[in-house]
Amino acid sequence: MTRERPEPESLPPAAADAWRAYRRMLDSKSAHFGFLESLAEKSRYGGERSLAEQARLANLLDEHDRRVKDFTAAMKRVATDAPEAREALIGLMKESAAGDPATTH
Repeated sequence: MTRERPEPESLPPAAADAWRAYRRMLDSKSAHFGFLESLAEKSRYGGERSLAEQARLANLLDEHDRRVKDFTAAMKRVATDAPEAREALIGLMKESAAGDPATTH
């Protein structure tokens, strides 16, 4: 589920779609890795993945793959349409990554 966050005030309007795609990508990454961690914990105690868990894991990975593609496309649009906004966006992404645990996996 996407967590609602305010957009940074320094975000150029031309980069807003790419920023939102970036945040959605991080959310899907966090969901996927979080579920993997829960399955690893289950495995540590002798449990095996159920068919439902395998399907859920595949769905989470598919969702993340879609969001990565969306983000890549949005970044390409910004790079073409507003290169200066792309540079500002990259700076914001670096700042965000420095304090966001969702980016540490």
